[in-house]
Amino acid sequence: MSEIGYTNAWLQFWYVFVALGVGLLSIILFNAITFCYFIRRKPIDPVRLFTDLNDEDESLLQKEEEFIENSIGANPGFEEDENFEENLSPENYDLNQFRMEALEVHNDYRAKHYAPPLQYSEELSQYAQYWAENMAKVNKLVHSPSEWRLKFNGEPLGENVVLTNGFKLGGKGMSDMWYSESYKHSYQELQKETKSYTQMIWASSRKVGFGRAKSEDGKWYGCAHYYPEGNIIGLFRNNVYPLQQL
Repeated sequence: MSEIGYTNAWLQFWYVFVALGVGLLSIILFNAITFCYFIRRKPIDPVRLFTDLNDEDESLLQKEEEFIENSIGANPGFEEDENFEENLSPENYDLNQFRMEALEVHNDYRAKHYAPPLQYSEELSQYAQYWAENMAKVNKLVHSPSEWRLKFNGEPLGENVVLTNGFKLGGKGMSDMWYSESYKHSYQELQKETKSYTQMIWASSRKVGFGRAKSEDGKWYGCAHYYPEGNIIGLFRNNVYPLQQL
Protein backbone atom coordinates (compact mmCIF):
# COMPACT_ATOMS: atom_id res chain seq x y z
CA MET A 1 0.00 0.00 0.00
CA SER A 2 1.30 3.45 -0.85
CA GLU A 3 2.17 6.11 1.69
CA ILE A 4 -0.89 8.09 0.61
CA GLY A 5 -3.09 5.04 1.28
CA TYR A 6 -1.70 4.66 4.80
CA THR A 7 -2.27 8.34 5.46
CA ASN A 8 -5.91 8.15 4.34
CA ALA A 9 -6.51 5.07 6.49
CA TRP A 10 -5.10 6.80 9.57
CA LEU A 11 -7.17 9.89 8.87
CA GLN A 12 -10.34 7.79 8.60
CA PHE A 13 -9.48 6.00 11.85
CA TRP A 14 -8.83 9.34 13.54
CA TYR A 15 -12.15 10.78 12.33
CA VAL A 16 -14.05 7.74 13.68
CA PHE A 17 -12.20 7.94 17.00
CA VAL A 18 -12.95 11.66 17.37
CA ALA A 19 -16.63 11.14 16.45
CA LEU A 20 -17.02 8.38 19.03
CA GLY A 21 -15.30 10.50 21.65
CA VAL A 22 -17.52 13.49 20.96
CA GLY A 23 -20.62 11.29 21.07
CA LEU A 24 -19.61 9.72 24.39
CA LEU A 25 -18.79 13.11 25.86
CA SER A 26 -22.18 14.46 24.73
CA ILE A 27 -24.02 11.58 26.43
CA ILE A 28 -22.11 12.11 29.69
CA LEU A 29 -22.76 15.85 29.59
CA PHE A 30 -26.48 15.35 28.84
CA ASN A 31 -26.90 12.92 31.74
CA ALA A 32 -25.07 15.27 34.09
CA ILE A 33 -27.29 18.20 33.13
CA THR A 34 -30.45 16.08 33.47
CA PHE A 35 -29.38 14.83 36.90
CA CYS A 36 -28.64 18.35 38.12
CA TYR A 37 -32.01 19.56 36.82
CA PHE A 38 -34.08 16.93 38.60
CA ILE A 39 -32.06 16.98 41.80
CA ARG A 40 -32.91 20.67 42.17
CA ARG A 41 -36.63 20.12 41.68
CA LYS A 42 -39.08 19.55 44.52
CA PRO A 43 -39.75 15.86 45.25
CA ILE A 44 -42.89 14.50 43.64
CA ASP A 45 -45.83 14.11 46.01
CA PRO A 46 -47.68 10.92 44.96
CA VAL A 47 -50.92 12.30 46.41
CA ARG A 48 -50.83 15.17 43.92
CA LEU A 49 -50.52 12.76 41.00
CA PHE A 50 -54.06 11.46 41.62
CA THR A 51 -55.82 14.61 42.80
CA ASP A 52 -56.55 18.02 41.36
CA LEU A 53 -54.35 19.73 43.95
CA ASN A 54 -51.52 21.96 42.79
CA ASP A 55 -48.81 24.05 44.39
CA GLU A 56 -51.20 26.96 44.83
CA ASP A 57 -53.57 24.99 47.06
CA GLU A 58 -51.51 25.54 50.20
CA SER A 59 -54.52 26.48 52.32
CA LEU A 60 -56.36 23.28 51.35
CA LEU A 61 -53.31 21.13 52.02
CA GLN A 62 -52.79 22.76 55.39
CA LYS A 63 -56.45 22.24 56.23
CA GLU A 64 -56.16 18.56 55.30
CA GLU A 65 -53.02 18.04 57.38
CA GLU A 66 -54.60 19.71 60.40
CA PHE A 67 -57.75 17.61 60.20
CA ILE A 68 -55.77 14.35 59.90
CA GLU A 69 -53.59 15.32 62.85
CA ASN A 70 -56.57 16.32 64.99
CA SER A 71 -58.55 13.22 64.06
CA ILE A 72 -55.89 10.89 65.44
CA GLY A 73 -56.63 12.17 68.91
CA ALA A 74 -60.34 12.68 68.40
CA ASN A 75 -62.94 10.56 70.13
CA PRO A 76 -66.54 11.25 69.20
CA GLY A 77 -67.62 9.46 72.38
CA PHE A 78 -70.79 7.98 70.91
CA GLU A 79 -72.72 5.29 72.72
CA GLU A 80 -74.62 2.37 71.28
CA ASP A 81 -78.32 3.03 70.75
CA GLU A 82 -80.17 -0.26 70.40
CA ASN A 83 -83.49 1.56 69.84
CA PHE A 84 -82.27 3.82 67.06
CA GLU A 85 -85.18 2.92 64.74
CA GLU A 86 -87.68 4.08 67.39
CA ASN A 87 -85.90 7.41 67.82
CA LEU A 88 -85.88 8.64 64.23
CA SER A 89 -86.48 12.34 63.70
CA PRO A 90 -87.29 14.15 60.42
CA GLU A 91 -83.70 15.43 60.35
CA ASN A 92 -82.02 12.02 60.44
CA TYR A 93 -84.65 9.86 58.75
CA ASP A 94 -83.00 10.06 55.32
CA LEU A 95 -79.57 9.18 56.74
CA ASN A 96 -80.93 6.19 58.64
CA GLN A 97 -82.82 5.04 55.56
CA PHE A 98 -79.48 5.15 53.72
CA ARG A 99 -77.90 3.06 56.48
CA MET A 100 -80.65 0.45 56.51
CA GLU A 101 -80.48 0.13 52.73
CA ALA A 102 -76.70 -0.33 52.89
CA LEU A 103 -77.07 -2.96 55.62
CA GLU A 104 -79.65 -4.90 53.62
CA VAL A 105 -77.57 -4.91 50.43
CA HIS A 106 -74.42 -5.82 52.37
CA ASN A 107 -76.12 -8.85 53.89
CA ASP A 108 -77.64 -9.90 50.57
CA TYR A 109 -74.17 -9.99 49.05
CA ARG A 110 -72.65 -11.70 52.08
CA ALA A 111 -75.24 -14.48 51.91
CA LYS A 112 -74.06 -15.26 48.39
CA HIS A 113 -70.56 -15.87 49.77
CA TYR A 114 -71.45 -18.03 52.81
CA ALA A 115 -70.87 -15.11 55.20
CA PRO A 116 -73.24 -14.52 58.15
CA PRO A 117 -75.28 -11.29 58.21
CA LEU A 118 -73.81 -8.18 59.78
CA GLN A 119 -75.48 -6.55 62.77
CA TYR A 120 -76.10 -2.82 62.61
CA SER A 121 -74.13 -0.76 65.14
CA GLU A 122 -75.17 2.80 65.88
CA GLU A 123 -71.80 3.46 67.48
CA LEU A 124 -69.94 2.33 64.36
CA SER A 125 -72.29 4.46 62.26
CA GLN A 126 -71.41 7.51 64.34
CA TYR A 127 -67.73 6.84 63.77
CA ALA A 128 -68.33 6.32 60.04
CA GLN A 129 -70.39 9.50 59.88
CA TYR A 130 -67.67 11.43 61.67
CA TRP A 131 -65.11 10.32 59.11
CA ALA A 132 -67.39 10.91 56.11
CA GLU A 133 -67.94 14.49 57.28
CA ASN A 134 -64.20 15.01 57.68
CA MET A 135 -63.57 13.76 54.14
CA ALA A 136 -66.24 16.16 52.88
CA LYS A 137 -64.58 19.05 54.71
CA VAL A 138 -61.23 18.57 52.98
CA ASN A 139 -62.96 17.30 49.83
CA LYS A 140 -60.69 14.30 49.46
CA LEU A 141 -61.18 10.53 49.58
CA VAL A 142 -58.81 9.23 52.25
CA HIS A 143 -58.80 6.47 54.85
CA SER A 144 -58.83 7.43 58.50
CA PRO A 145 -55.57 7.05 60.47
CA SER A 146 -55.11 3.54 61.81
CA GLU A 147 -54.60 4.95 65.32
CA TRP A 148 -58.05 6.55 65.19
CA ARG A 149 -59.71 3.26 64.26
CA LEU A 150 -58.47 1.66 67.50
CA LYS A 151 -61.04 3.55 69.59
CA PHE A 152 -63.78 0.92 69.30
CA ASN A 153 -63.19 -1.51 72.20
CA GLY A 154 -59.48 -0.86 71.73
CA GLU A 155 -59.47 -3.08 68.64
CA PRO A 156 -58.89 -2.07 65.00
CA LEU A 157 -61.84 -1.47 62.71
CA GLY A 158 -62.12 -2.34 59.05
CA GLU A 159 -62.99 0.57 56.80
CA ASN A 160 -64.35 1.17 53.31
CA VAL A 161 -64.63 4.62 51.74
CA VAL A 162 -66.17 5.82 48.49
CA LEU A 163 -66.70 9.02 46.51
CA THR A 164 -69.39 9.95 44.00
CA ASN A 165 -69.55 13.08 41.89
CA GLY A 166 -72.79 14.35 40.43
CA PHE A 167 -75.38 12.15 42.14
CA LYS A 168 -76.53 11.52 45.68
CA LEU A 169 -74.94 8.52 47.34
CA GLY A 170 -77.42 5.80 48.25
CA GLY A 171 -76.93 2.77 50.47
CA LYS A 172 -77.38 0.36 47.57
CA GLY A 173 -75.18 2.33 45.18
CA MET A 174 -72.38 2.52 47.73
CA SER A 175 -72.54 -1.21 48.43
CA ASP A 176 -72.73 -2.06 44.73
CA MET A 177 -69.58 -0.04 44.02
CA TRP A 178 -67.60 -1.96 46.61
CA TYR A 179 -68.98 -5.31 45.48
CA SER A 180 -68.14 -4.54 41.84
CA GLU A 181 -64.49 -5.23 42.72
CA SER A 182 -65.39 -8.93 43.04
CA TYR A 183 -64.90 -9.48 39.32
CA LYS A 184 -61.20 -8.70 39.73
CA HIS A 185 -60.61 -10.91 42.77
CA SER A 186 -58.69 -14.17 42.38
CA TYR A 187 -59.58 -15.62 45.84
CA GLN A 188 -55.98 -15.93 46.89
CA GLU A 189 -54.57 -13.50 49.44
CA LEU A 190 -54.95 -9.73 49.82
CA GLN A 191 -55.32 -7.81 46.55
CA LYS A 192 -54.98 -4.04 46.67
CA GLU A 193 -57.61 -3.47 44.00
CA THR A 194 -60.28 -5.60 45.74
CA LYS A 195 -59.82 -4.65 49.41
CA SER A 196 -63.25 -3.00 49.67
CA TYR A 197 -64.98 -6.09 48.32
CA THR A 198 -63.14 -8.54 50.57
CA GLN A 199 -63.81 -6.42 53.66
CA MET A 200 -67.48 -6.25 52.72
CA ILE A 201 -67.91 -10.05 52.63
CA TRP A 202 -65.30 -10.89 55.31
CA ALA A 203 -66.99 -13.74 57.19
CA SER A 204 -65.54 -12.95 60.63
CA SER A 205 -66.81 -9.36 60.67
CA ARG A 206 -69.96 -9.15 62.80
CA LYS A 207 -70.95 -5.48 63.12
CA VAL A 208 -71.10 -2.56 60.72
CA GLY A 209 -71.94 1.14 60.65
CA PHE A 210 -72.37 3.59 57.78
CA GLY A 211 -72.01 7.31 57.19
CA ARG A 212 -72.17 9.78 54.31
CA ALA A 213 -71.64 13.50 53.83
CA LYS A 214 -71.73 16.07 51.04
CA SER A 215 -68.90 18.46 50.23
CA GLU A 216 -69.39 22.11 49.37
CA ASP A 217 -68.98 21.42 45.65
CA GLY A 218 -71.58 18.64 45.60
CA LYS A 219 -69.46 15.49 45.95
CA TRP A 220 -70.76 12.72 48.22
CA TYR A 221 -68.43 10.79 50.51
CA GLY A 222 -69.38 7.45 52.04
CA CYS A 223 -67.76 5.41 54.79
CA ALA A 224 -68.37 2.04 56.43
CA HIS A 225 -66.72 0.69 59.57
CA TYR A 226 -66.58 -3.04 60.27
CA TYR A 227 -65.91 -4.95 63.48
CA PRO A 228 -63.83 -7.01 63.74
CA GLU A 229 -61.69 -5.79 60.86
CA GLY A 230 -61.10 -7.90 57.78
CA ASN A 231 -58.37 -8.17 55.14
CA ILE A 232 -55.97 -9.88 57.53
CA ILE A 233 -53.06 -11.61 55.81
CA GLY A 234 -53.18 -15.38 56.27
CA LEU A 235 -56.92 -15.54 57.03
CA PHE A 236 -58.41 -15.03 53.57
CA ARG A 237 -59.06 -18.71 52.90
CA ASN A 238 -61.38 -18.92 55.92
CA ASN A 239 -63.12 -15.58 55.41
CA VAL A 240 -63.50 -14.83 51.69
CA TYR A 241 -65.47 -17.45 49.80
CA PRO A 242 -66.35 -17.55 46.09
CA LEU A 243 -69.86 -16.83 44.90
CA GLN A 244 -72.29 -19.67 45.54
CA GLN A 245 -73.22 -21.65 42.45
CA LEU A 246 -77.01 -21.69 42.63
